[in-house]
Amino acid sequence: LHTSCFERAIGLKNVVFEKGSKIISIPPRAFLDCINLENIKLPGTTETINSFAFAGCKSLKSFVSPIELKRIQLCAFKFSGIESFHVNEFLKTFPCSVIEGTPCSKITVEPTNKNFYSKDGVLFSNLNELLLYPPGKINAKYVVPNNITSIKTHSIQANDFLKDLIISDSVKKIEYNAILNTNNLKSITIRSQNTQLERWALSGIPIN
Repeated sequence: LHTSCFERAIGLKNVVFEKGSKIISIPPRAFLDCINLENIKLPGTTETINSFAFAGCKSLKSFVSPIELKRIQLCAFKFSGIESFHVNEFLKTFPCSVIEGTPCSKITVEPTNKNFYSKDGVLFSNLNELLLYPPGKINAKYVVPNNITSIKTHSIQANDFLKDLIISDSVKKIEYNAILNTNNLKSITIRSQNTQLERWALSGIPIN
């Protein structure tokens, strides 16, 4: 496979790799804008999914990480149809832009993964950082768990369902642009006076 090898192949619906395939990397833009791609099962040997590999695949509804997957690069599934995402045991990177602009409502994580965990469909690092609130999660209210110490950049982004966000007093830092383009978010309650807000952390959302 090479960069953009199947880009805009609009007739492509299913991708099946031969048994015994030893593919290690999915190149950048490999399946970009394959708008009718519905199913793909990557070989278990796949270690890296590069930037924009499945971006714009609007008919692709779910994805289960291959067993050996270690890295997913920026925007790998951006503007795809992904509704749920499962993180395997060995994954080490999950940029916030991976599922940007998708209807994804739930992220799950293999319990043996040492880098991430999920709770109520939200992705956290094992350092107790909020990494990614799914853009399609339909809850109107969300309370950040009281063991979380920071909310990372772009972690709550482009969710049109969230209206009320409560940040527990365990949160020490809210990073730059942590909460962005959440158009219907009306209120943020920060329970601790000691929480550090980096510049543009809340992007103009009212604070209680």
